[in-house]
Amino acid sequence: MDDKNKMKGIVYLSIGIVTLIALIAGATYAYFKAVTGNEANANINVGAGTTDNLTFTKGSDLTLNVSADNLSKGDGLGVSQNTNVTATLVANNTTNEATKTYNVYLEIIENDLEYSSFTDPDNTLPNLVFKNEYEKTLGNNRDYNGLTKGYDPRPELLLTIEGPTNFDKEIEGLKKATLQNEDDSYDITELREGIYALAEDFQINVSKGDVDHQKTDTWNIKVTFKNLNSDQQLNTNKKFSARIIIQAEKLANDISDVCKSGDNIANCIQQLHDKSVYGASNLIFHDGKDDPTRGETLGALEAGDNSYRYTGSYEKVNNYICLGTDCSSNKDNLFRIVGTFGEDGIKVVKADYANKELLGAGTTKPSGDLSQADPETNGAYANVTYSAAVTEEEKDAFTHRYKGNLTEVDRYKWQENGDDKTAANWTTSLLNRIHLNNKYISTFNVTYQNLIKEHIWIWGNKNATWDNIAGGANAKIVYDNELGDLIDKETLKTTEPEKIGLLYVSDYLYGASLNNWSKQPKIETWDYTSDGTKKDKFNNPVGSFPEHEIDNDYRSATDSNWLYMGLWEWLITQRYDYTNGTMSPVRTFGVYATGYVGTALAVGTSASVVRPSFYLESNMTKYKGGTGTVSDPYILDV
Repeated sequence: MDDKNKMKGIVYLSIGIVTLIALIAGATYAYFKAVTGNEANANINVGAGTTDNLTFTKGSDLTLNVSADNLSKGDGLGVSQNTNVTATLVANNTTNEATKTYNVYLEIIENDLEYSSFTDPDNTLPNLVFKNEYEKTLGNNRDYNGLTKGYDPRPELLLTIEGPTNFDKEIEGLKKATLQNEDDSYDITELREGIYALAEDFQINVSKGDVDHQKTDTWNIKVTFKNLNSDQQLNTNKKFSARIIIQAEKLANDISDVCKSGDNIANCIQQLHDKSVYGASNLIFHDGKDDPTRGETLGALEAGDNSYRYTGSYEKVNNYICLGTDCSSNKDNLFRIVGTFGEDGIKVVKADYANKELLGAGTTKPSGDLSQADPETNGAYANVTYSAAVTEEEKDAFTHRYKGNLTEVDRYKWQENGDDKTAANWTTSLLNRIHLNNKYISTFNVTYQNLIKEHIWIWGNKNATWDNIAGGANAKIVYDNELGDLIDKETLKTTEPEKIGLLYVSDYLYGASLNNWSKQPKIETWDYTSDGTKKDKFNNPVGSFPEHEIDNDYRSATDSNWLYMGLWEWLITQRYDYTNGTMSPVRTFGVYATGYVGTALAVGTSASVVRPSFYLESNMTKYKGGTGTVSDPYILDV
């Protein structure tokens, strides 16, 4: 009997121990799963109430479509939309007190609204401002290259935020709408695509006296397009789209948020994309699929090459990288990362244009081997510069469009004069063989020369025509005909492996924020009307730079494309369908000063600025520090 009782005791004890272990294991797993969950709005804890619990509710997207009906009301109200998001903290049942922090962001997905223009030749209306002194000299009612020169500075798109009592209404990057006596609103009329922190590390507290030992913060956020008593037709059919992100984690903005010294930069770029959203990282993964959680909503227009590319405005994209011992005093060492391209490596482009000190000033074609030429004697230097004292058009481009810091910019031809038969041939061009892959590559020390990867550059095929490239329906069509599935392999033109090249047309197009990818690089569809007058398809006369045309090609994307620098710049791709009677293509694509993609003769007087581009070896490019800004670029562990 005693043996039986002893056995029962052992069994009960064993069952009790197993049960206790199961309870402990279950509780431990629940806690571990909660704190390591990668969902943006995951609870900090689940289960028995022994720890604190922070949860969020998301609101609806904010979308405004400005129509002629909105503009004709005349009621001063316009159209608005609001959304609510919340953060709720439940305290543990031990102390009934808790403190946590969370973050609230405004992600602008699309905004093409502008401050309205109006005709005021006599300067009689108040608040007339100009974006610079040059515009003032053109007169209030003059349209120059499609840019209206008079502006009504009163805010038209307003953001209103009603938050918790401890919300600080001074928000970095947002300006108060004081000109319209909207003291509690922010003027976001021309605030472009990106992430704007409304509150970071915002504290929420639960005290013992709070009902149910919990606290809820409610954020009511509203956007309003105001109907003013002025001509606002400039904003007809324009759109604003945004969403509010509320979560415990801060959004990653640059590589330093996700990587440490010694990590591979290509992997860091991928991690930055995966741990953030488009508006914060300015990175798009071009897998051809939508990813709405990250703000990537145009998968059908992506390249589909599985690249990670930077996209967005010149000021917002933090992708600067220093390829030298010093970039603070030597800006020629400063580059920007285009993206990562799998086995091809990390593509970079010089942050500013290259001058003759880097490329050479040779002006004649050598008689022998191009690789042995003297770049100071032989080459395609045009012996002319962009500066503030050339033609009126170039003066405008250099003084008011150019985004760099050079006092003058040297220009280069593709070939020397008279060489029509091989004019647009990149393989034999003097710009390539003498200035870039002879002189320019020699300006790097051996360490950085070894980092630059030899690459087979594609520079043409018979489908790289005007209609498919400059006139391509969208960025995806251009990419497919330039580098992708629609290239003609029988006429494909490539180089031998070499280190230095230029940007592709599709590189430039994908540099713009994604809402521009559906635009043509250049709209130029002229036709003759019945009376013999030459008009474009919107019935505008030649030379008028009509707004409808500009709004639908890359002239309207200059403010949201970090690769737009403001001057006429060579790209690498040959235009196949223009031969000038020589049986060989003689024109090459490039970016015009106004932002669209056009072509220029590779011989003759055509001369453009040069921005070298190349690929870095992915497995050798290691991160050491920096945040990617122009003043704090990424530096390499070399």
